[in-house]
Amino acid sequence: MGTHHQRAQHGGEGTANLVHVEDLAGFVAHLLRLDVTVTAQALGVAAMLASGFMANAGTMTKPLAAGQSARNALLAVLLARDGFTASLAALEDRRGFLTLFNGAQGFDTGAMLENWREPYEIHETAVGLKRHPCCGVLQAAVDVMADLVATHRLVADEVARVEVMLISKRLGHVDRADPRSGVDAKFSLQYCVARTLERGRLEIGDFEGSAFDDPATRALMLRVDGSVHPSVGEKIARAEQGGAELRVTLRSGEIVSGFARKPFGRIAGEPLPEAMLHAKFIDCAERGLSSAGSAALLEALRDIDRVPRLREVSELMRNAARG
Repeated sequence: MGTHHQRAQHGGEGTANLVHVEDLAGFVAHLLRLDVTVTAQALGVAAMLASGFMANAGTMTKPLAAGQSARNALLAVLLARDGFTASLAALEDRRGFLTLFNGAQGFDTGAMLENWREPYEIHETAVGLKRHPCCGVLQAAVDVMADLVATHRLVADEVARVEVMLISKRLGHVDRADPRSGVDAKFSLQYCVARTLERGRLEIGDFEGSAFDDPATRALMLRVDGSVHPSVGEKIARAEQGGAELRVTLRSGEIVSGFARKPFGRIAGEPLPEAMLHAKFIDCAERGLSSAGSAALLEALRDIDRVPRLREVSELMRNAARG
């Protein structure tokens, strides 16, 4: 998969899923060692199947679109491999995908193909995991808030104001002062930062049931403001759009602040520490498994290369499943 910020240089956010489905389709075609013509057919099918736009952020449809793009990438390649046809110019044709979604002069194919497959993104960045169960745009902000709580022993009642500074392109996506559901709260900087200030962390349970409407959290959210970072070119470069800076003003007048250029654990060379990764696994697994079963599954997966039969792992999950 190529680096999409290079190859979608002039596309809007509506082209995001095209980028993902095309990346995945190209990668699968490469794995299957398909020739140029069949790969082009696969890309043409993938362009037809691509979907998704950011207006659905904060709803169940947002993650559905991401999963559908992966499924459609594989489907497109398998169809093309078996003789299913599509236009070889489905992307760049005057009636094709790029013109349809960007306008006749709204894209640059030269920029899109720059550094194509050199290397695939999956090879370059390895696996990037979200430390927190919320929107990727908010990961660094929550990182900073959690660190400030731990370092300065912040207490929510002693905080007068929290300023969250992001780059302009990201702020509009997550500036949601009144989330209307748990899913919507995952995209609310006010909710995620306030909840982290209260609890020192952010977990799946913070987005379940009516947690998003907790009165104490709602009151604290009124003290959390989002703004555009004043020095984007210096501290948060456009190539590092996941960065964030927080400025916390206490009722005493004292100010503490923190900055993260990139989210913790989301980039190559900076993985989540093992203990933190295991805690995240348990938090996720306990949604469907017992506490003891989740711990046992973690141990089994840590030594999966020594498991004689994978069936033992699936049986472990079945036996540990909550009723």
